[in-house]
Amino acid sequence: MSETWCSNSAARRIAPIRSRQNVTMKRPTMKQSVTMRTHVGTMASLTLAILLAAPSHGVAKQLVPAQFQGVWQNMEGKTGVCKQADWGTAAQTDTHIRISPESVDYHETQCRYTSIPASKADSGSGAIRLTLACRGEGETWSATEIWQLQKINEQSMLLVASPNSKHPYIFAYQQCVAAGNSTAPSGSGASSPANAPPAKSIAVASLPLQRGYYVASGTSCDQASNATLQLLRRGAIGAARTLCEFKAIEQTGPTSYRVRESCSELGSTTAATETVSYEIANDRSFTTRRADGADYNARYCVQSSLPSPWRDNDIRGLIK
Repeated sequence: MSETWCSNSAARRIAPIRSRQNVTMKRPTMKQSVTMRTHVGTMASLTLAILLAAPSHGVAKQLVPAQFQGVWQNMEGKTGVCKQADWGTAAQTDTHIRISPESVDYHETQCRYTSIPASKADSGSGAIRLTLACRGEGETWSATEIWQLQKINEQSMLLVASPNSKHPYIFAYQQCVAAGNSTAPSGSGASSPANAPPAKSIAVASLPLQRGYYVASGTSCDQASNATLQLLRRGAIGAARTLCEFKAIEQTGPTSYRVRESCSELGSTTAATETVSYEIANDRSFTTRRADGADYNARYCVQSSLPSPWRDNDIRGLIK
């Protein structure tokens, strides 16, 4: 295929998915324990059901309550122990977030609170509702989120949920320990991974990802090429010479998805069907694992940051 493989004519080959969610948390994921996945999945479902009906109460002083503050790490596949002191050091990864009184910092992104509820938790659920003004990677946007604290295996857990009933999402984080405390969460008996029941899967219409260009991790956006770049479209993802259409999508955990893809090569009249696992810690990065065990990590690139010809391609017909 030529360098301009994302021309508008390709739009007619694609079936629709959803538009962008207003949250940016750039963290690649790892594989989490079955115990944590089961607990998080169950509580996340209950939390979202409660919070979508919760009222919003604004206050003048936009400071997040103290119990939410500190350094947290994405719980999906978390291994080892993260520490509060990791932030700002070589130990910090893009799985970490830092919540301060006036803002929350992600990898290459910061969101400042523009509205926070009164001190009492919404609907008695122990949650707060926030609106945020975010900026990062040359873009600005607003977001509304629900935050709730839970205890899992004696560890503090933060659930971050979208109150958008059309495009809900939930991310789960574990609180990093204070300096000198290196005790990792552990389970035993009925709570151990070996005895935990498998997480239930649910059919969803789309993956919770920003549509557009994704570059392989380890490659800067301005160095993208046919070999490292993919375009996430409505209901499909394509590279220079292949197009994989999403035939079915199941959510298997808080950030885990199973996708049945039908992939074809440029000019081919046949397609191969394969089931691919997606780990999506945020709406701008993902990790896939294919049946042969091959892993692929990618992150979103703002189109203006890409080299020509991708920077100048009109992809609106493919991603809307």
